Amino acid sequence: MLWITLFLAFVVAALAVAYVVHPLLRPGQPILVDAEGPFTDLILRKDTVLQSIKENEFDYQTGKLSAEDFQRTDARLRQQALALMRQIEQSQPATADLEAALEEEIRKQRTALPATQAAPTLTCPQCQTPVQMGDNFCPKCGFALTASAQA
Repeated sequence: MLWITLFLAFVVAALAVAYVVHPLLRPGQPILVDAEGPFTDLILRKDTVLQSIKENEFDYQTGKLSAEDFQRTDARLRQQALALMRQIEQSQPATADLEAALEEEIRKQRTALPATQAAPTLTCPQCQTPVQMGDNFCPKCGFALTASAQA
């Protein structure tokens, strides 16, 4: 009996390992990450400048900076952040064409699907007022709607 239990445990463990490892061994599209590219550098520089703006505001709120120093430093940092954001926007590939193509494909898929039939309308058996599927009582006359009455 112990050997059967150990064998079953081994089979279950082997299946679990195979299930976890299978996606890693399956050939697929490699994900290309350009960690040293100019775009990544711009993003990192922008994040650094935005963090500096937050720290500058914190220092001013805690009284470590005078109003004059804060305004001068804040204006310089914000100009740097805007310049970096403009560079990032210019270096990114245009996505407007991709979005338009995606919307067109979605529209094609939606028109290809068969139209679903409208749900049958339910009415109160007493006053014929339209009711919804989950209603327990008629909103007009208060008649108690049961599952058999709704059917």
